[in-house]
Amino acid sequence: MKEESFNDLWDAIQRDIEREHEYEYSPNSERRKIVRRYYNEALPKIMALASESLTTWYSVYPFDWKFNKNESSLWASIRSRPVVLYPEFPVLGYFVDFGNPFLKIAIEADSKEFHDKEEDKARDHKLLEVGWKTFRVSYNDNFAPFKGLGEISEMISSGDEDAACEEIKNWMLNTSDGVVEAIEFFYFMAVKKKARLIENFPEYPDLAKETLRKHRLISFPLPSLSLI
Repeated sequence: MKEESFNDLWDAIQRDIEREHEYEYSPNSERRKIVRRYYNEALPKIMALASESLTTWYSVYPFDWKFNKNESSLWASIRSRPVVLYPEFPVLGYFVDFGNPFLKIAIEADSKEFHDKEEDKARDHKLLEVGWKTFRVSYNDNFAPFKGLGEISEMISSGDEDAACEEIKNWMLNTSDGVVEAIEFFYFMAVKKKARLIENFPEYPDLAKETLRKHRLISFPLPSLSLI
């Protein structure tokens, strides 16, 4: 490695360390200023990467994110899939819980308290005016009980296909996992994988669209199914 390249890399590492240290030891009131500054600097690279691959992250952990329980659960669903939604992403004067600036989609983890539906609607309308579509999951969505795919597969193997179908519907429509799965299907999934999924489960696109429709506060066009 050339000396100038090594120096550039070392300087970048030092800046990352200093930025994370600043975030870690700043009061909550200052952290969002730090996050906004970071994303302002990172946005050109985020957009360039997304134009080449929708599932490539610029950086997953520029900070040790300080999530609450509700946000942590949704973040776990996001990180378990090839879905790129950046935490605490600034849009206008707001911060969406998780957002993708290339696709202009956001998902909010609404807590049990501190949420006024009318205020949330007004905010979502303002974001939509600049092209952002906001999906929302509740605390109950994040912690709803559901059967895992292994259990559902056993139900199908034992011939209980109707019950298995109901469990799949419950998972897709009533859990944050299902919402993130639907976002993956329509916004991030490769066409060949999408086609194989539909071949095995023809009802899947309708379920995925239904959960996206259910988890928005305001009306906006949902993505169309394209296998081209």
